[in-house]
Amino acid sequence: MTKPEVTFKGFAAPGYCAARQMYYFGYKLTLLTTWNGIPIAYDLVPANTDERVAVESLFDSIRGCTIYGDKERLYRCRLAASTGWW
Repeated sequence: MTKPEVTFKGFAAPGYCAARQMYYFGYKLTLLTTWNGIPIAYDLVPANTDERVAVESLFDSIRGCTIYGDKERLYRCRLAASTGWW
């Protein structure tokens, strides 16, 4: 076995994209970039990980930044702040 196979063995997972009605297997790359597209933080997660959960782990690694998101993300952040529920 090569080194990458050992590192990722048992980590890949099945996932489903409802928008495309498609199943897949593997990983998702969650990436935060600057406004100009320069990567500043990333995480590789199993394909079945909810993107909202995956990006939360990245927020801990950055400080002093303005985060832009879509309406759903902003709604969930407000909801979590006011109720403690995600």
